[in-house]
Amino acid sequence: WRQQRILFYLTQVETPKVLREREERLRLAVSAGRLGTWDRNFLSGQLDWSVECKAMFGLAADVEMNDERFMHALHPEDREVTDLAVREALENQTDLDTEYRVIWPDGSIHWIAVHGHGYYNETGQAIHMAGITFDITARKQAEESLRESEALYRQAIEVANAVPYRQSYHVNGKTVDYDFIGKGIREITGYGPEEFDENLWDSLIQESVLLDELAEHRWIEAIQRVRSGVNPVWKCEHRIRARDGSIHWVFEAAVELRDKNGISHGSIGTFQDITERK
Repeated sequence: WRQQRILFYLTQVETPKVLREREERLRLAVSAGRLGTWDRNFLSGQLDWSVECKAMFGLAADVEMNDERFMHALHPEDREVTDLAVREALENQTDLDTEYRVIWPDGSIHWIAVHGHGYYNETGQAIHMAGITFDITARKQAEESLRESEALYRQAIEVANAVPYRQSYHVNGKTVDYDFIGKGIREITGYGPEEFDENLWDSLIQESVLLDELAEHRWIEAIQRVRSGVNPVWKCEHRIRARDGSIHWVFEAAVELRDKNGISHGSIGTFQDITERK
């Protein structure tokens, strides 16, 4: 992993000129990929970090790294789990793959992803571990923003007396998993989110009526039209028998979730009890 170690082996067969060119290419590759490299020698206790790795911790290039400085930079809530991840990787002789937060000298918090590989002697003793780091702060911030947006979306829908859900399709769209469904589903069906799934929902439905343009098509055809994008929105009404035996009419509306190729892999939608309108 470390440029120095790679170059050490190359010196056995390469000329100085070729070595310099190869070293420059390695540095450009690391720089272009915005990767940091590190090496922890368990025998000497030496901790060797690249300039890029130090920068991810908000540290200057000339800062000398040691265990105390590393642990101080780690977010207090991530120290124990990080230490455990390293220990387990060494004990099981598996690669290290983990993520943790670091606190920069200016107080800002950043997320780092780490991949490492251990090296052992003939008795299985860990000699050193080397690896790479990369900053994933932007990704984590985007994920947090998405979670906040989804939470606001769900709250807004629930205020409108509707129950949001998210589905994932499997087996070429033949089966459905509910990744999420709002707590309000208990008021409509008598079953909580932890109990709700495709089979339960199908068992409650007594009658389904397609709406708008979909009303002109059979059920399977309507599903295919929405998933293919011919019709942008799924709309229907269901007559269901709830857990207590009561009859409810439920309006369902949904739109497809698609991958970068436009292939549908799930949907987000809402259920709304419209019994009083019937």
